[in-house]
Amino acid sequence: MMQKAGYIRRNGWSAIDNAGVPWEMLEVRIHGATLAIRFEDLVEMLSGGIAARVERIGRNWMDYIGGLAGLAQISKSGKAINIDLVCGDRFTVSLESVRAVLDRKERHAAVAEVPSQARDPSVRNRLISEFSGIEGRSYQIPEMENGVAA
Repeated sequence: MMQKAGYIRRNGWSAIDNAGVPWEMLEVRIHGATLAIRFEDLVEMLSGGIAARVERIGRNWMDYIGGLAGLAQISKSGKAINIDLVCGDRFTVSLESVRAVLDRKERHAAVAEVPSQARDPSVRNRLISEFSGIEGRSYQIPEMENGVAA
């Protein structure tokens, strides 16, 4: 059974990339971790069917894009967007609710966690998150080195 793990929200929030270019981002909050999908990438994914990058967000004097955290793609049924993180966790959100967020008809879309196929749930990496100072369930997504989880 899937349980709510967070939300996706569009609020005009932007983050800068390595070149200092600001990008409009859709905030993806999962178990207290702040991740993001570039608005343009999500629109391109919805029109062309390619995967969109889910990116880590760092904070200094401004929010900045801190690297790849996973990929988002449309499900085979075409009714949802599946988010696969590099740590192996999977999440899903209704495509209809994401479109309502993009059109500003809704404020947020609920993200649900897809149950793990792991036999021993204690093996999963649940360390203190570097993404958020929020108390509660800890969550960490490892950094990527040349496309391979470090």
